[in-house]
Amino acid sequence: MKFRNIFILVGIFILLPSVSAIVDTYSMPIATLTSTPTDSLTTYFGYNPSVAPGTQSNQSIVFIPHTGYIDTVEIYDYSGTAGTNEEYAYYIRIRNTTDYLVQKLSVNTNERIFTNTSINIPVTAGDWWEIKRVHPAWGTNPATNIVGGYVLLNTSTTTGFYIPIEALSSDPADSVRNHLGYRPAAVSTAQGTNKIYIHEDGNITVANIIMNTSLRNGTSEVIPYYVQKNGGDNQLIGTYDGFNDTFRNLTNQNVGLHVEKGDYIEVYRDNPAWVVNPTSMVTMGGLWVDTSQEQGCKPDGYKLYAQALTSSPSDGVTVYFGSKLSSPDTTSARDKLFIRKAGFINFTKMYVYSGTAGTTENWNMYIRLNNAADYFIARINSSANERIFRNATISIPVAVGDYIQFKGVQPTWATNPATTVYGGWVYVETASVGCSVGGGDIVLPVVSNFSANVTSTTVSATVKFFDQSNNTIPGTTLYYWNFTGIDGGKLVDSTNENPTFSYTSTGTYTINHTVESGAVISKSSGIVTITGGGGDPLGPPNASFNIVLTDTSTNSPTAWKWNATNISNNTEITFSTLQNPVLSFGTLPANWRINFTASNALGSNTTNQTIGYNLTTPVVYFWSRTA
Repeated sequence: MKFRNIFILVGIFILLPSVSAIVDTYSMPIATLTSTPTDSLTTYFGYNPSVAPGTQSNQSIVFIPHTGYIDTVEIYDYSGTAGTNEEYAYYIRIRNTTDYLVQKLSVNTNERIFTNTSINIPVTAGDWWEIKRVHPAWGTNPATNIVGGYVLLNTSTTTGFYIPIEALSSDPADSVRNHLGYRPAAVSTAQGTNKIYIHEDGNITVANIIMNTSLRNGTSEVIPYYVQKNGGDNQLIGTYDGFNDTFRNLTNQNVGLHVEKGDYIEVYRDNPAWVVNPTSMVTMGGLWVDTSQEQGCKPDGYKLYAQALTSSPSDGVTVYFGSKLSSPDTTSARDKLFIRKAGFINFTKMYVYSGTAGTTENWNMYIRLNNAADYFIARINSSANERIFRNATISIPVAVGDYIQFKGVQPTWATNPATTVYGGWVYVETASVGCSVGGGDIVLPVVSNFSANVTSTTVSATVKFFDQSNNTIPGTTLYYWNFTGIDGGKLVDSTNENPTFSYTSTGTYTINHTVESGAVISKSSGIVTITGGGGDPLGPPNASFNIVLTDTSTNSPTAWKWNATNISNNTEITFSTLQNPVLSFGTLPANWRINFTASNALGSNTTNQTIGYNLTTPVVYFWSRTA
């Protein structure tokens, strides 16, 4: 028997985890000031808060922080007078070289919506874009034209979000510090007046600053720029070293400032002592917050930015605004932010700053969807210069083609706020991606709980509430309180950790408490009872008293009948069959004879007395009779 050498091939299979490519979406806003488009002209703009579209390209550009591709361009073009329907075209221009058509329209409506959701333009970190539009020769030109919108990009290199920064035209002063953020306002020498709030932990890695001077460049002194966290943690972005150019560009790909949810940032510059100062300087640009190194569940979505120019809010007026560089509008649906990727709006924050704060009357803010449904953000009753309308528990389902606006319902102020500017955003979550798992501490989900110093008290009492939630993280956990149970507890009365609230009416109130930490939201509720006894008075007393008619009959009557006769007209009414009723004739101008009959099984007996408020000589009559 022959033996064969038998070779057994043992296969070892190693199952490797599948790795899906990162695809993260972020947005960059488009905005330009009002103009009247001229016949047969080509104009350019990007995100420049101080100028109308210009005929020179490469002056209002927006730099791209990460390699990827532009997949959507959304342009909302509104004109006070529509003009005629000649063909009107928008493009997006990359690196001042290549033009990609967004859309051409031939309509004569006030609003022209130029959209392309499949444009797919490959871009590299450091590229830049601007919007190019080609005017026709109109029969009648559109007038008071203003444009807003955004560009949506996808990147496969990291996860994070983009923060635009801006400052309106101003003349920089020597040797002062100028602060700016995301509000369409001039730079300020006051710190903490233009805050940009962070909604997710990360690291600011990329910064781009553009300074554009239209009238005079000034001399070439060094200009340093910084990003500042929470009013005190400063990180140098870089210095623009000299050159008296009209267009100054400062870029840093490695800023390296860590930020956490709930932090706020501002950008500032330290002006040199110029030999010749620049004039009409506009500052614009953006920051990139990289979230790729953060553990935990990361939502996939994008921000849409909204803003409104300076105004003085009027009493009892409702206003609307979106992404255009204009003051709030008292007419809705003239500043639309269109949804181009479906999902849920689940976070919004609007930062409102007033040069003069005004008084504390309730000021409500909503998101209006499709000019039909209003979703409550917050109610602010503060006399502070800054009012922050935020809501992290909102949930608005949105589909492609929907549009939103911010809606502000203004009270009747005792003293109106003035020079009020708006800047904020909504977050559209499009999908929930998996959690990254790694070493380090185990973070347990937050669990809402709270207590109060009293649960039963009297009117005009101030109740102190204490957060007692488990697994909160100092500095990052968000708190939302509703003290009166209104609207199911959705109204936000306070965002403090341990707030107070004054009750001025009696009743039983449901306290709704929401805490948010990371991607986890937890809610709890409790009861506070407010009674009318004791405490401070609510106002002057309302005096009142009752006259009780008391049966003093003998021999145990079992039935009673009280009649009243108006002596002036001899009319009689039966007003009670109770033993001891309350006498109440209001303010009737009459004297009354009260007839009282008491009965039992053996008979009845009647007596009467006369009562009135205008008797000069009261007379009482008595008689008796048997049945």
